[in-house]
Amino acid sequence: MAIFFKAAAAPAQPAAEQARLVWGRVVAAAILLLVILGAGLYAGTVPALDAWNKALLHAFEVLLGLFVGLLGGEAASRG
Repeated sequence: MAIFFKAAAAPAQPAAEQARLVWGRVVAAAILLLVILGAGLYAGTVPALDAWNKALLHAFEVLLGLFVGLLGGEAASRG
């Protein structure tokens, strides 16, 4: 399943597929990560939102790992 890469037929070899990074999806995922991180950091400044702080920062950690893993895994599988 290609999330950040889009397969395109190579002009010289119509049957072969060449991986092309879809920058819009990468940027959208990075922005989502920054929003989650910002919300988690803001929740850390409000004592009543301590549980939200922990949940959002944990979600950031998990999603950052998935983001890097998907980019690296798909690049390795295509190359």
